[in-house]
Order: sequence, then structure tokens, then C-alpha cells
Amino acid sequence: MAYDSTKPTDDEYIAAGPADIRENFRALKEDQIVDAGTLTGLTVGNASGNIPKSNGTICTNLNAQYLGGNLAGYFSPATHTHSAATTSSNGMMSNTDKVKLDGIAAGAQVNQNSFGKILVGSTTIQADTATDTLELAAGTNIALTPDATNDRVTIGVIGTVAAATTATVCTGNAATATTLQTARTIGISGDATGTATSFNGSTNITVPLTLAASGATAGTYTSVTVDAKGRVTGGTSPTTISANTTGNAATATIAAAATTAVTAATCTGNSASATKLATARTVALTGAVTGSGTFDGSASLSITTSRGTLTPGIGGVQTFILSGTFTVPTDITKVYVTVVGGGGTTSYNYSAAGAGDVIYRQAATVTPGASINVIVGAVGAASSFGSYASASAGASPTSVNGQGAATGKGSGGVVNVIYALVGGAEGTSTNTYYFLNGGSNMYGIGATQGAAAVGYGAGAVRGGSASALKVGTSGLVIVEW
Repeated sequence: MAYDSTKPTDDEYIAAGPADIRENFRALKEDQIVDAGTLTGLTVGNASGNIPKSNGTICTNLNAQYLGGNLAGYFSPATHTHSAATTSSNGMMSNTDKVKLDGIAAGAQVNQNSFGKILVGSTTIQADTATDTLELAAGTNIALTPDATNDRVTIGVIGTVAAATTATVCTGNAATATTLQTARTIGISGDATGTATSFNGSTNITVPLTLAASGATAGTYTSVTVDAKGRVTGGTSPTTISANTTGNAATATIAAAATTAVTAATCTGNSASATKLATARTVALTGAVTGSGTFDGSASLSITTSRGTLTPGIGGVQTFILSGTFTVPTDITKVYVTVVGGGGTTSYNYSAAGAGDVIYRQAATVTPGASINVIVGAVGAASSFGSYASASAGASPTSVNGQGAATGKGSGGVVNVIYALVGGAEGTSTNTYYFLNGGSNMYGIGATQGAAAVGYGAGAVRGGSASALKVGTSGLVIVEW
């Protein structure tokens, strides 16, 4: 088939139309069917009469009247030349550019801020070439630290600079200054005098001194005169002493005219009998302790004291029969603590338990305002006051007809006269009903078969059955300040 401009027809079947359209497109594309008009018979090429072809070859007789939209007269001919520029007339460049160019020296480079010469002392160092390098050399014990980032060199001293034995330029005998050129005399004057001659510094010297006379004659005196510098400038030895005392003189034992007199020749009051006071005086103690006594100086005084009354805000006592917290009062730094452990208990017939330990008035250094935990031990349990003191519970029997041994000392106790640690007593037992006794201490009395325990820390007893148990008592804590 080939291209047919009459297809598709207006009256053909619709189904035939698409095939006719596809065939005409194929013919136009593959068979190159075009209507060339006035170009009919012309070929593409570079010869005269050809349709010009852009392939890098000059086309013959091609009329290039316009180039870049400009006619040929707009461009200079190939034979066109320019005159050379001078400093006064334009040419290939302007005359002003010619002046600038003539002012540039041969081998010139872009302007830089630099030193052309470096003066070191009296010597001038000059670069030999445009790229010459100046080197800095470190001398003995000298360090050079380069900093390329900041264009800087740091010069520092390291170690110890070598010592010179002789200066190259000096005057006098400076080169041998281990001695003085002229020996000198050293003199000392004043309260002591002395002279040292021919000192030139080559060795140490010792100057012998002579103490100047103070004016006093050598000898032994009972009375001397001393100046502001501590020197004895005079002395006397009197054989009598004159005195005239009045009133109740404290020095009335000095004699008026004898060195051994025990009574003044002239005195008033009771100075002659000043072995005691004319009026006896009362010495009284107040405060935490009280007491008084009469004293006239004729004998030593001994005062019997008693404890004073504690007033609110100054002292006090707090007793704990149940566990709690003790808050140290303001300004109080020391308290005295008594701790009683709980009395012992028993589960055996015909047995008696020991009493709880007692720590009596244990001193404790505390901090004002501090809170201290207080534990009051139940029957069979220990009691304590913080970490300062604790008392063990009474011991329990371990068999029928048994008894609780005396409990050992509780921790924190100080065994001395005032702050004694008292151990609880052991219970006694027998299978005789009426002779069972629980342990007792200074704060509690142990139970018996006929009476319950009383007080604090007392031991229990048990008869022939559990119903015959007489229980012990709990502990106690007392704080005093």
C-alpha cells in the first residue's frame, strides 16, 4: 500500500477508518512522501546550487549578507591593522594604560607588605632573590617555637645559660671578683667595740668584741641600778631599812630598823598580828551547788556543798517509761543518762529470773536541738539511749528449779564513784513454793510467789504451773541535764 490522500473517505465504514489513517502515517514516515514545492530537484550539499549544509565546509557561492544580524560593512577587513599606542596617543591600548605599563619594572610582582632588609646590630641582611628565605637559628639553651597559623616565632630560654668564667668586657677587677681589690677594715662601736682589718672577701673573719664599761665597780651588791638596756650601772649594800606603815598594811611584817624584825616598829590596826583577818569573812557558793563557811585566815577553810535547785530553762529531768524521742534542749551539750533493762522472764516451773542491768548517770556529750531515740525495754528486752548507753535485760532460767544469773554489764557504762554501772541481781529458786525470788536492782524489786514484781527491771518468778507466773517489769530511761 501507499499514501492515499483521499482516505479515509467520508462515507466509508467507521471500522475501516483507523486502518487507512495508520497507513497514511506509515507512508509519510517510512516512504518520505513530502510536497517539496520550489525545493523540488535540489539536493543538500556544499556546492553551488545545493541546499546549504552545516557540516564545517564552506559552501560555494553562498550569499552570507548578514552575520549576527549585521552586514559585512560592520566588520573590519582581514587586512585591517592598529597603530601602536604611545604615552600621548591611543593605539591597541589607551595612552593612560601605556603610561602605567611603562612604569612597571622588569620581573615585578603583585605588591606585598614586606621588609626588603633586616638590620641585626650593625649588620644588614638583604634578600638575594625574590624567594630568598631568612632562617632563625637557636643558640645554646634557646628555644624557637614557630606558629605558622599566626605567623609568629616565640623565642624562649630553656635550661641554664652557660656560665662565663671571665667577662669579655669589664672594668676594674670584676673578672676576679672572688676578692676585693682593696682590703677593708670592719669596725664595731657602741656598747661593744672591736676591729677586724684586711678583709678582702677571700675568707670569713671573726671580730673580737670588748664590752664597754657600764660605770659600776665590780663587786656584790644587795641593791643595784639597771639602765634601759639591762646593764647594771651602780650598786649599794645598805645595812638598815627604814619603814613607816599606817593602816592595816599588808606589809606590816617589815621592820622599821632591823633586817630580821617580824613586827613593824610603827603600825596601826592589827598589822602587828596580821596572821589572821581583823574581821572574819563568809565565803558562799551559789548556782549548781551551794554552801558557805567563815574564813579569817588563821586556818584553811573546808565548805560542805549540796546540789542546788534546778530552775526551768537551766536544768531538768525527763523520765521515759515507754520508748520515745528525746530532744536536746537549747544550749545543752551534756546530759546524764540512767538506763534500766527489762526484767527477766521464765517459762520453767519453780524458777526465778534475774533483774535488768542498770547504767547509772552515764555522761553523754550531745548537740543542742538533736533528736535521740529512746528505747524502753519490755520484760526480757534491753533498753538504750541512742548510741550512748544500753542496758541488757535480766537473764532467764534455763531449767526447772533454775535461776537467772546476774546479768553482765550493759554497754556504755562507766564504772566509778559517780557514774556507776550496777548489774542486776540474780534470782533465787527452790521447789519450795514460798522461797522463789526474782532478781532486784536499785530501781525494782523482784517478784515472789506471794507478790508481783514492782518498779523497773525486776525479775519474774514461776511456781508449779504457768498460772503461778508472777511477771517481771519493763525497763526505764532517765535523762538529766
